[in-house]
Amino acid sequence: MQPHANELISYACRFAGISNIAENRKNKNTQVRMLLAYLIHTNWGLPYQHIAVLLYGRKDHSTVLHAIQRVRDLIAVRDTYVTTLLHQLQPEAERLRKKTIDQFNLRAA
Repeated sequence: MQPHANELISYACRFAGISNIAENRKNKNTQVRMLLAYLIHTNWGLPYQHIAVLLYGRKDHSTVLHAIQRVRDLIAVRDTYVTTLLHQLQPEAERLRKKTIDQFNLRAA
């Protein structure tokens, strides 16, 4: 799953105009990381701890829980940047989920 998650991360960075999702507090970087946590969890169902290692380089899942809730809050108030990015990334996340299912002969959930 991780190679496909890395593809989604690269795609998100290109679309958002950032070089990487390095751990810093620049607004654009944090929003992209939060949105990726949300997409990876909702589309692929990866455990919070795995997402934390993938996106934040540590096992503490509380950051991922906070990120997912923050994205839900931003979606609820129709934040323009987050909803635009979400609509752009959602099809790619779904395509990569299907690619993973096909690659590993998994059953679609």
